[in-house]
Amino acid sequence: MATEILGSIVTLQISTDTTGATGLKTITCEDSSDLNLSANVNVTKTKCGSFTAVDTPEGTINVSGVVNASLGGSEYSYNDIAGWVVNKTKLYAKYQNAVSGSVSAGTAVYAAGTGYFSSAQVTSAEGDLVKFTATFNFSGTIDTTV
Repeated sequence: MATEILGSIVTLQISTDTTGATGLKTITCEDSSDLNLSANVNVTKTKCGSFTAVDTPEGTINVSGVVNASLGGSEYSYNDIAGWVVNKTKLYAKYQNAVSGSVSAGTAVYAAGTGYFSSAQVTSAEGDLVKFTATFNFSGTIDTTV
């Protein structure tokens, strides 16, 4: 029997402590996010057979949300993200599911490691809320086990 989890319990947490030991905070008012892991595969064909090599995996987390002018103490804002992009700040990121019924934190979705925010965009449209999008790029080993 399958145990589904809601997308609302999977969040991006960031720490300015690159070990991730302290200071994890969520991105404010996140409405959606996605994790992308990939690795280049190189195949060399020779007269004695094919050989396959896999490059170092890469990962990105894309996040979007609503700009919040009244942050809670456990949140980072759009302005925090924009500052990290401009200042090339190395950060620790953890992307995981929270506890849900019999599902423990991080057992369904989990990726963690250090990296950088490479983009931050804000959109201010007439008749709509101020919204943002941002991309976090892992820059080393990506931990996928809790």
